[in-house]
Amino acid sequence: MNYLRGSCVAVLGVILASAFFSAAAYGAKNPYVVGRYVDKTGQQVDEIIVPGRPPEVKAPVVQAPKANPASGVNVLSGVPAFTWCYGCSATSAAMMMGYYDRNGYANMYAGPANSGVCPLNNVTFWGNSSLPGGDGECPLSATHMGKDGRAIRGHVDDYWIDYGNAGPDPWIVHGWTQHTQGECTGDYMGTNQSSFTSYYGPNTDGSTIFYFGSDGVALSNYTGCEPSGRDGCHGMRLFAESRGYTVTANFSQYIYPNPTDPTQPQGFTFANFQTEIDAGRPVLIQVEGHTMLGYGYDSGSSTIYIHDTWDNLNHSMTWGGSYSGMLQYGVTVLRLAASGEPPIVPVTLDYPSDTGIAFERGQSYVIRWHTQTEELTTKTPMQITLQDGDGHSWILAPSVPNTGSWLWKAVGTWKSKTGQAPYPDGDQYRISVSTVSGGAVDMSDSPFAIGHVTSLTVNGSTSIVGGALPQPQYTCTGHLNFGGDLTVTPAKWACTKIKGVKMGKTGLLATLPVTGADVPCTITASYGKGTAAIIGTLPIVITP
Repeated sequence: MNYLRGSCVAVLGVILASAFFSAAAYGAKNPYVVGRYVDKTGQQVDEIIVPGRPPEVKAPVVQAPKANPASGVNVLSGVPAFTWCYGCSATSAAMMMGYYDRNGYANMYAGPANSGVCPLNNVTFWGNSSLPGGDGECPLSATHMGKDGRAIRGHVDDYWIDYGNAGPDPWIVHGWTQHTQGECTGDYMGTNQSSFTSYYGPNTDGSTIFYFGSDGVALSNYTGCEPSGRDGCHGMRLFAESRGYTVTANFSQYIYPNPTDPTQPQGFTFANFQTEIDAGRPVLIQVEGHTMLGYGYDSGSSTIYIHDTWDNLNHSMTWGGSYSGMLQYGVTVLRLAASGEPPIVPVTLDYPSDTGIAFERGQSYVIRWHTQTEELTTKTPMQITLQDGDGHSWILAPSVPNTGSWLWKAVGTWKSKTGQAPYPDGDQYRISVSTVSGGAVDMSDSPFAIGHVTSLTVNGSTSIVGGALPQPQYTCTGHLNFGGDLTVTPAKWACTKIKGVKMGKTGLLATLPVTGADVPCTITASYGKGTAAIIGTLPIVITP
């Protein structure tokens, strides 16, 4: 195959001889470039198909850090993490629009879930797809009859058959009138729609097409493929405008330097990405065959933080590197005019939400949240749920008053009333607090750990002067099998039996003056009871 986009001939009028390129010479650099041609403006354009779907083996999960501009770290908070919903590109765009919905552009999502505020997690509200080749459901990515209160056919009903299917689409086969496009990114981006074609052929289920300037120049709001084709970036603009917002810029651009084509003289840099994030704008990250959403960075390590559409968690990659074997080649950027609307967040989980939190089995912790709408009163029943990194969930409290706090008692002995096995130790847990009806929910921004103490460290002075005063205070650090260290209170303190030396119950060491040589002593902390107790020791010396 050569790289002339035949379907654009009638639209563009004149195709220059320089539009022909060898697949062996160029396609090997990025196998998803299915067409290269010179459009009517004289610009050389690459047509790229993005068909990616979740693999069997997912990428490692990371903890996204807190924003710290002074140290070169910035991470946007409240960015939805959706699983793959009928196309990675439409899903990534839905996460972007969901972020804007929660941050001043409240009409991006206008469905009934979460009191009309886009949720952070699609599976919690809309579940998984039961269709061949499907994965998750998300009405902001692809509307579907029976989901989110929709009583008529939508995107999935009209365009989806099975992943990779080239159509014709169901609405064409059955002869019904396709739905009025709106409410989801997939409608406008051309995702899954066989009526839109590339050089490769009809757009297949799961795929979206993007266009890039071959020389690395930003390709803004590209419409040169219309009406037979649809640029996903142009479709993102159409979606935002359909929701009543003004787009000030939208473009796709190769990165610089580009690992798939080092000959490009220019492109979108890591510094450009930082500028977008600093301005509060997440960016679509394009890797070979797949689209993800970038929402943060660490400038010291050239790390970017992403949601990859494969799960509801955080991930990272090195800018310009590869992700699960797929080289990054470009970005897609959307900028909106400023909105005067303040973000509306019905429920906010205050704790646990930050990074670095660890819970110890057998202890009790207070889950804290607050609500900000008049509909949610103190009498509104709330549900507390625990979820791990693999999507398993445990309802900890099926219905509690909306008082803003709930005591999570005896972590280690919780048993499910529905017969679920107790949750194991691990470091990818999140808490969600929601109305029992599911109308409003918020989840931990970062995963936390649940573990048990495996060893102790006794902390305090190792050399003291004998005497009644002062009394040295000793403390104890417990090391967990998952998560960070915790300060723990030993069940028993003890010290070597020496006349005049006594260890108090709270870790205070009392001594009488010693005479002659130094007196060695060992302080012992016991954590737990019986044979299961964990012992920590600290040798000290008491001097005259």
